Amino acid sequence: MQTFRAIGRYIKENGGTVAAIHRICRLSWGLLTESGLRALIREIGNTLQVRRAQVEQIRRKIILATLAEEKEITILATPHTLYVAYMLNYALLEAGFQASVITSPPPLGFGKAVYIVLCPQMFSRLPRNLISFQMEQSTSSRWFTRSYLKKLRTSLAILDYSRTNIAFMEQQGIPYRSIFYMPIRKIPNYLEFLAAKGLHFEKDREKEYEVLFYGDVNNARRRTFLDQLSKRFEVKIIGNLFGNELYRHILKARVVVNIHYYETALLETTRICECLSLGIPVVSETAKDRAEYPELESQVRFTEIGDVAGMIKAIEAVLSAEVASPEARVRSANRERGGEAASNFYLNRFLLAYGLVDLNTFAANGSSFPPSFPTGRICLSLPETPARRASFLSRKLPDFEIFDGLRHTQGWIGCALSYKYLIQRAKRAGLRQVLICEDDVVLDQEGKAALSVVEKYLESLNGEWDLFVGLISHIHPDVKIRQVAEVGGLTFIHMDKMTGMVLNIYNHTVYDKLGLWNELNEDPKTNTIDRYLENIEGLRVITAIPFIVGHSEEDSSTLWGFGNESYAGLIAHSQELLTVKVDTFLAKDKHRD
Repeated sequence: MQTFRAIGRYIKENGGTVAAIHRICRLSWGLLTESGLRALIREIGNTLQVRRAQVEQIRRKIILATLAEEKEITILATPHTLYVAYMLNYALLEAGFQASVITSPPPLGFGKAVYIVLCPQMFSRLPRNLISFQMEQSTSSRWFTRSYLKKLRTSLAILDYSRTNIAFMEQQGIPYRSIFYMPIRKIPNYLEFLAAKGLHFEKDREKEYEVLFYGDVNNARRRTFLDQLSKRFEVKIIGNLFGNELYRHILKARVVVNIHYYETALLETTRICECLSLGIPVVSETAKDRAEYPELESQVRFTEIGDVAGMIKAIEAVLSAEVASPEARVRSANRERGGEAASNFYLNRFLLAYGLVDLNTFAANGSSFPPSFPTGRICLSLPETPARRASFLSRKLPDFEIFDGLRHTQGWIGCALSYKYLIQRAKRAGLRQVLICEDDVVLDQEGKAALSVVEKYLESLNGEWDLFVGLISHIHPDVKIRQVAEVGGLTFIHMDKMTGMVLNIYNHTVYDKLGLWNELNEDPKTNTIDRYLENIEGLRVITAIPFIVGHSEEDSSTLWGFGNESYAGLIAHSQELLTVKVDTFLAKDKHRD
């Protein structure tokens, strides 16, 4: 059924059956002649898969649209995940939603309402309209049963705190389009937030414990740690305690220790952020995903895995240091990058994807959202596509700040939203120009040298340009060449049209034009971000041949769902056609002379 709906949507988007068939035949013939029959068959299969996924995403968006009207949602959480529920509650309130937290299913049933459910595998009854917050660690697959994976697949969306988990779920056949990265972060002014919920705690409680551990201690490695720590410190161990009673004990501690259940465990960011939000220092074993949380480096003392002696030294350092008041520690922690801004960013990013907030609201709520533009070079990447990001990072390109791209039920709209948002932020930051690449860019040593030549050439133009395009995927037949210049071994071409977003440099003169892109226009034939730019009258485009960057053929397109090798022939053809047009232009220019 989804296949027929996907085909029907394609026909509608392309102006009817005849026009759609004509377009399919033209694209198929081009791919067949450029890449062969095998590539064509693979392309058809992948495109159908993506189209089916798009239809499903649109169905889910229609269900979630009720939230946009009601601005009210309930979070169902187990007692041990209350902190995460409160983190979501806080971010939803900041986004203008009313949110409530419950710890057991409503006695009269869920009805048609949409619920966010933390650890859905822990509940025997679940709502029909379910947003799952997945909190198990994929380093131990015991929880990822067939039944649990089915619950995740049938969810309207899946939120997960770990990119490692996201990669694991994709290996289990759950498409990234259903998954949203939602890292655990601190809650600013957490004690005040709890007080507003009627949960009052003394801020300056006298410390009764040197060291506190809370969690499951039915584990040999944790017992070994705690036995050794108890020989040096007064250690309080708490198990199976949640909510108010747990917080009363945490606030009595001078330091909390975080010890992994398994050596291979991911970082227990829930415990860490919970304690930091309460103003209590943390000493923690390191973890393989620690790099995902750079904001914790200055707030948590990390020790090596299994290093009891190292943990003792770290605890001694914390206890011997001058201890600030809980309020001072919380204020200091809130100044750290990655606090309120980060938690709100990812929640708002999810809401934006399903139309629950618009881009203007998203941007207005995000004055301190990323990026920070330390170098003016941005790589647009999705945290939900870890293979593509790892591929980009493996190329070791310096000076690029990674921006977690915005999402939409239609990938090309999410892509364009990202560009519009980044350009708005660049303008607000006062940047005269900004370089934005996508994470499937290939920039080798020759390309890096060429990029340096490009930047010097653009500087020489005194601002008389709008856009430099590093790679053109399709040459418009009506493109007009205005000027050709040979500089530094590159042939620079000034023209009026472009198609390609792999790596571009945007001058401030194009900021306002790009900012007029309309996300409500859902026609991909004219409104993908590069087609939109292509249709701007009088655009001053510059490119260079040979193209200064390449396109990774190993990475799959997150917009359309097929492999980038399908583009290889188109790119080669574009460069050949552009070379011919340049030769023609130069010949005419010489003739005029």
